[in-house]
Amino acid sequence: MQQYVIYNIVVLSNIWWVIAFIILAYYPISSFLWKNKTLVHLIIGWCIIIPLFSSLLILYQFNTNSQKLFGSWMIVYILTLISCLDSGAYLFGKLFGKNKISKIISPNKTWEGIIGGVVLSYISAYLFYKFKFVHINITMFFILSSFSIIFGILGDLVMSMFKRYANIKNSGFLIPGHGGVLDRLDSLSASIPIYTYFILMTMRIS
Repeated sequence: MQQYVIYNIVVLSNIWWVIAFIILAYYPISSFLWKNKTLVHLIIGWCIIIPLFSSLLILYQFNTNSQKLFGSWMIVYILTLISCLDSGAYLFGKLFGKNKISKIISPNKTWEGIIGGVVLSYISAYLFYKFKFVHINITMFFILSSFSIIFGILGDLVMSMFKRYANIKNSGFLIPGHGGVLDRLDSLSASIPIYTYFILMTMRIS
């Protein structure tokens, strides 16, 4: 029963992120949906935070049925994949960034940065698969990695949209120079639930 509830949380989370991406596409017109609505703010927060940690719990539980620590390796992989995405986007954006993605949502993000982040992410994916850190069908591995990268990019933009609307640059000051804890979780909060969903589907298919 508990696993069924957590599974449905993950599924509903992915539905939320699809809606969030639609809202992102129509920003700032779409801002009326949450403007001055405290309950909506709370619901959005729950849709972001609860599925993130529920997904990590699901992945970790795979360890109980595997002697190869499958769950732990899959957590390490998604953290590495998205870290490469964020780091690559930052570095390539700083070095080569010229074409802005959206001046309204995030004036510092560029297409060159996104391309650099995606390339670095796929390099990390290749290395993980080449050295057999993860044991999964190569087609499904490519699909779940690709969706994780796409959701990671859009998750970052959605969080930037909310910050832009609130007229704040940083979500907090706990981590100096990193824009707050939320800025370390924005890409992960969108990518990990869809990643976990594909893992669950793979385990059912295998």
